[in-house]
Amino acid sequence: MNQEMMLKLQASLDGELSEAEAHRTSEWAATAPEAQQILAELRMTKTVLADHEPEAKVPASREFYWSRIEREILRGEELPAERATHTWLEWRKLLAPLAGLAAVAILVLGAAQLYRPRPEPVDMRYVAEIDSPTEDSSSFAFRSQSENMYVVWMYDRNDDVSANEGLSNDAKIQ
Repeated sequence: MNQEMMLKLQASLDGELSEAEAHRTSEWAATAPEAQQILAELRMTKTVLADHEPEAKVPASREFYWSRIEREILRGEELPAERATHTWLEWRKLLAPLAGLAAVAILVLGAAQLYRPRPEPVDMRYVAEIDSPTEDSSSFAFRSQSENMYVVWMYDRNDDVSANEGLSNDAKIQ
């Protein structure tokens, strides 16, 4: 039996079907043993629920409660449909996405500051400044990686000129 037929049995038991539909359903249930079994189980469940349902005692009369409900409904109809003022919840709908956007922007700018290329620092151990008060001096430099040595030889150019005077052009110190 499919679910639609089970629902028809339930609706028939609850009195929710039209007379013609209820008549067709009861004829079908009389011929189908499975439908009779389900109908019997539904009747038993309905009886058990009705017998064991707690009864609520109300201190006032039924008419009092219904008149109170009616007054609230009428009072609600008198209120204007739209208000001109905005509540905090309405503003929050706008501010929440803006706050999220601002947080993302701050994170992006912070990350950009972290990964911004900076100029390489100059290693000051290898920088030397030589200030020669005279233009008459000169120097030779020698560096040996294997000996881990750096030699600078400074000399007076005037001595170089006097040494070159007695030499031929090929043998002069450059």
